[in-house]
Amino acid sequence: MAHEITMPASGQTAAESLIVRWNVAEGDEIRRGDVLFEIETDKATMKVESFAQGTLLKIVSAAGEKVEAGKVVAYIGKPGEEVGGVQPEHGEARRGCEEDEYQPIMKKEQPAKPIREKQAEQPGKQEAGNDVVQASPAARKLAKETNRDITALYKRLGRPVKAADVQNETQQDAGYDVEAPSAMRKVIARRMLESTTQAPQFTVSINPDMTEMIALRAQLNDVLAEDSRVSFNDLLAKCVCMAVKKAPYINAQYVSDEEIRLYRHVNIGIAAALPDGLVVPVVKNADTLTLAGLARQSAKLVGEAKRGRLQAADMQGGTITISNLGMYGIDNFTALVNRPESAILAVGGIIDTPVGRNGSVKLRPLMNITASFDHRMIDGGVGALFMAELKRLVEHPVSVLL
Repeated sequence: MAHEITMPASGQTAAESLIVRWNVAEGDEIRRGDVLFEIETDKATMKVESFAQGTLLKIVSAAGEKVEAGKVVAYIGKPGEEVGGVQPEHGEARRGCEEDEYQPIMKKEQPAKPIREKQAEQPGKQEAGNDVVQASPAARKLAKETNRDITALYKRLGRPVKAADVQNETQQDAGYDVEAPSAMRKVIARRMLESTTQAPQFTVSINPDMTEMIALRAQLNDVLAEDSRVSFNDLLAKCVCMAVKKAPYINAQYVSDEEIRLYRHVNIGIAAALPDGLVVPVVKNADTLTLAGLARQSAKLVGEAKRGRLQAADMQGGTITISNLGMYGIDNFTALVNRPESAILAVGGIIDTPVGRNGSVKLRPLMNITASFDHRMIDGGVGALFMAELKRLVEHPVSVLL
């Protein structure tokens, strides 16, 4: 019996996901672990791997379709094996591909009716010599809007004209290039817009002295196994878990006017930059882990993110996020709250800074940490209490080992 390939669950609230592209075609031989297709979730884009091997017998849902979690999208089995399900109607399956659909070539000698009569019935076509100009509807529309000669373009290309061809012509005059945003970029754009429009935010900054943390990290890494070595981010994450105890509403979520959720455990999101965007894998129950355990889990998740192997569950359930740009030489910055969370920490680099103490000035290694808070959930006093406790813990980090 053929194996059913179903749409994975994509989040805690999303009931469906968009199929961005299929990486295989019907008839291809599939091995376990092969990437079958990519989906856009409410958090990011994901690659869906095969749990079965055999021949891809049938694709039920095409790229561009939104599919509910648990629904069958394809079948894998032996050639000739019967499969269930119903193939979507052609128009439904190709709804997202309208731009690449072309009307058939029409030669003068083929139609029963004169070519001009045919053109009158189909006004989107134009003559080009003995052929009718072939162009997608989007290309014709764009050519009209930009006053481009689509007939000349068709003759020069010697193939059907796509909207991208018309765009390229326009760009040559405009002095810029145009590219379509990736699925991941669309998700990021949508979520950042939601953050700024749905969560009023304020920021609080601290500049803790990193002298003791630098020394502690060096001592720990001298004795820890290589896969357990800690970064400043790991130490900071542990401090965050402890500081939340002083201000539990930092680890809460404003769901609606009827509901606030106060989470029992701290699930820390670690912002990870990728060549084509950003993902935030989540270290679950970080407050219950040892420092070494937190470091191992964080390194594992970031590694999976860079290899493009994160699963939906790896990016769900975060309660607070840390975004660290210090390794890029950034002194300080602000970040947007990763909704539905209520707080995010923007971490800069460690900078030797003149500090006056006891009537003298010395250089001290300071790190800027700027928190952005959802003001619906967190007031200024609560944010200040949390940041003051975080500063104390960072400057006296031995407590993270207790």
